[in-house]
Amino acid sequence: MKALWLIPAFWVSTAHALTFEDCLDLEKSNAPLVQQRDCYKRLAAPAKAPIKQTKAAPAKQAAKALNEGETSLLLSQWDPEGNGMLSAYRQNYLLPISNSSNPNNAPTSPNPNNRVPYSYPLDNTEAKFQFSFKSRLWRDDNRDWAMWFGYTQQSFWQFWDPSHSRPFRESNYEPELIASKRFTKESSGLAPKILNVAIDHQSNGQSNPRSRSWNRIYVQAGFEDDHFDGGKLIVLPRIWARIFQESDPTQNDNPDITHYLGYGDIQLIYVNGYELSAIARIRSLQLDYAYPFDKILNYFSPDWHSDFNFHLQYFTGYGESLIDYNYRQSTWGVGVSLPLK
Repeated sequence: MKALWLIPAFWVSTAHALTFEDCLDLEKSNAPLVQQRDCYKRLAAPAKAPIKQTKAAPAKQAAKALNEGETSLLLSQWDPEGNGMLSAYRQNYLLPISNSSNPNNAPTSPNPNNRVPYSYPLDNTEAKFQFSFKSRLWRDDNRDWAMWFGYTQQSFWQFWDPSHSRPFRESNYEPELIASKRFTKESSGLAPKILNVAIDHQSNGQSNPRSRSWNRIYVQAGFEDDHFDGGKLIVLPRIWARIFQESDPTQNDNPDITHYLGYGDIQLIYVNGYELSAIARIRSLQLDYAYPFDKILNYFSPDWHSDFNFHLQYFTGYGESLIDYNYRQSTWGVGVSLPLK
């Protein structure tokens, strides 16, 4: 008799679809109550939906591809959305020691009104610093176009000359209005990233005979290679034209300034854990090297940190400052700087 109910029980357990009649057959065959109860429980249980083999839904596109500005140094620097009210523009550094091969004790100019009589011998060693920032005035919704106000100040301070009360020998003030275009399309190699068109004024804020000033309009392109030996190579060529030049030669502080400073410059920047840059004009060259203080301090203690760079600078040629636009000298300096971001 036991074999008789085992047969329908086996059939019930292996059936693809359990019905009420199957449970009745177990009851009629005097199957154990446990078997009958199990049958009715399985019958009352909700049927599981069959697993359908559906095609995988196509992957959704990312809301936005990784903005190249997050990996491109130039695009990040000129991102109107990510730079807030103020952001770094050109180099920001302080060189407590800047030594000149031949200080300019008697600045001159073709304009007789701007020939400075010899006063006293300047110290060969002074302090030099530069701070530079920009602020966004306007941008479009796509963050491709923006208008910026830029300001750079460079000062030469005879800090090591207490006998003459440590005077500021020269300061140059340079406000700019810059229209900037970013190129965010992905590309390989040395690709264009920015294009800037600007109106630029530079002066030393002095009265005659020490007054020096000029106005320019310039166009600057920015190229960057994001995969150059593990670092970043940036190339910034710029051309300019002098504008609003005084027609009266007696009012022109530096009529031959383009002869010494030319009609453009080119800057090369290489970043790979350190920063190496070169700025070349027709008659001058400036080299800068910056190394993170953080890495230097870690040699002594992993708990020591710094946000500054150790900075070395070398300049040779004409026009380190406006008062020296037609004066040749070589200087080297050592100090600290803020890193490029």
